Amino acid sequence: GYLGEAISERLVQMADESSRIYDQTGSWESIQDYLDQSSNTYRGMGSGVGMMGQRGRGPNGQTQSTASRVLFVVDAVTGQALTFPAVQPVDPDVLAVGAPVWVNGVEIARVVDTRDSQSAIQAAIGPAEQTFLNRMNQALVISSVVAGLVALLVGSLLAYSMLKPLSALEEGVMAVAQGKLDTQVPVHGRDEIGQLAAGFNRMAANLHRQETLRQRMVADIAHELRTPLSVVQGNLQALLDGVYPLEKSEISTIYDETRVLSRLIQDLHELAQAEAGNLPLVMQQLAVDDVVTHMAALFRPLAEERAIRITTQTPPTSPIPLLALGDADRVQQILHNLMGNGLRHTPAAGTLRLTAQVMADGKVTGTGTGGGTGVFVGRKETKGGGIAHDGYAKFVRFSVTDSGPGIPSADLPHIFDRFYRGDPSRSREGDAQTERHTSGAGLGLAIVKALVEAQGGRVGVDSQPGHGATFWFDLPTGA
Repeated sequence: GYLGEAISERLVQMADESSRIYDQTGSWESIQDYLDQSSNTYRGMGSGVGMMGQRGRGPNGQTQSTASRVLFVVDAVTGQALTFPAVQPVDPDVLAVGAPVWVNGVEIARVVDTRDSQSAIQAAIGPAEQTFLNRMNQALVISSVVAGLVALLVGSLLAYSMLKPLSALEEGVMAVAQGKLDTQVPVHGRDEIGQLAAGFNRMAANLHRQETLRQRMVADIAHELRTPLSVVQGNLQALLDGVYPLEKSEISTIYDETRVLSRLIQDLHELAQAEAGNLPLVMQQLAVDDVVTHMAALFRPLAEERAIRITTQTPPTSPIPLLALGDADRVQQILHNLMGNGLRHTPAAGTLRLTAQVMADGKVTGTGTGGGTGVFVGRKETKGGGIAHDGYAKFVRFSVTDSGPGIPSADLPHIFDRFYRGDPSRSREGDAQTERHTSGAGLGLAIVKALVEAQGGRVGVDSQPGHGATFWFDLPTGA
């Protein structure tokens, strides 16, 4: 350390002075007298372990025992004290660290310190240095205590800042576990705990929404089942009581209600199968032009009864017809729901348009299908703006556009939910034949969504209030 280096440097200085003294006097005693006098400056007088057994002349001619001496001039080879031949030589380790005394370029002796290094360092520390070290030690102790208190305070604050939101989060979890799904916890900051709290709030809000939808669904199912059952029960009771004659027309009315009931149950069954991934599908290549032509012809008689014009548009079929990959029955079922839905909401003398076009990299290669506010569900979009359809780069978009009142933007995100009924202005009584094409229970679009996704596609709607609505779905190309 610093003190050890200072002691070594001081030893070298005394060795150099000893060389000068020997040049002048040629006496080892003069050198030893100088070393004894230097002991006061060296702060070694009376400290450490010296060599015992002899007495000599100390500073100012005083007698000094070798036991009190710490500095000696010794033979450079043997380590024997040159002024005290009767004492034992110094240890080789002490001799090795001694400072050489040079005369005419020849090392003739060494100045050694017989104390161990720790004792020499302690002896070299004077009152001023000791006071300084004591103050430094006190400062270190005080600094350590202050740093510890600050660390404890900061740690306590950090622990509180972490435990408080965690405690709130724990209370929120317990509340949700008890069925309080509308629970929300405060979000503090954007760190990991804040993100966790925000995620919990989103989860709780979604659970609350799903629970609300479930309760509404149960109520809607009960209502939808109750209506045809009440009609059947009332008509049967009237027949039993003789209020209605047992005629074919009366039985036909009851039969129609059982068909509505059966359709509702079938819709619920298909929806559950599709959402569970258990819906049987027969995937094959479908001629898009044939599908569009068939569906337009199927609904044209119903449309003509209300002077509604049905138009179609498909890509050119030459030289190769456009093919889509899907289940033929399910694709017809999807278009059945969309066409029936569009027909119900198209006013008399309006227009219902059925189109199909090729989509590639998220862009329509044919004519567009409307604009305005929209929403889609299904497969995710790719980074380049395209849409990932189970590895297909191209797909076919089927669109059904009506000229009705449109859909409010607030209803668009929920339009494909089960039993969701939007703006009453868009719901009106249609003719009986049209109603038979759909269940009328708010399940049609939910089934459309499930069937499209089961075939690897996506579904969406674009609408502007007062400008009609365009429902569309995408299927992979079959070529």
